[in-house]
Amino acid sequence: MKKLLIITIVVSLCGCNRSKVPQYRVLYSSDSIASPRDSSIRYILASDFANRIRVRYHNGRKNIIDFSKLWGYIGEKGDVYRFYKDKIYEVTVLGDTVKYLRKEQRSVGRPVYTGNFVVRYHSVGLNGEIVLDSGLF
Repeated sequence: MKKLLIITIVVSLCGCNRSKVPQYRVLYSSDSIASPRDSSIRYILASDFANRIRVRYHNGRKNIIDFSKLWGYIGEKGDVYRFYKDKIYEVTVLGDTVKYLRKEQRSVGRPVYTGNFVVRYHSVGLNGEIVLDSGLF
């Protein structure tokens, strides 16, 4: 009975790990969103301040790519991110009108930081200009 319990636990833990395989992908155009995931990528780090992403591969190789050369990337959990005018936008709704979220910081003057907030944006199509949403989100 004890062996059966241990085998059940091991099998269930193995199943959980397989279902949480990272979905990282570098997207050179909006058409590549539907392409299969790249299993060679270990992780992707993106920063608005650096205007580039760092890609680390399972074989140890590293690559740094400027935002200007990419459309975006897909993160660990399958979330899609788009680069537009040196900023990162998270795609929340795909369709004729694409909706985005962007986490920004609010500050009053230089020394006073008042916290983070979420700003909503949209574009017509995947390659359209991203504009501030007028509250229709």
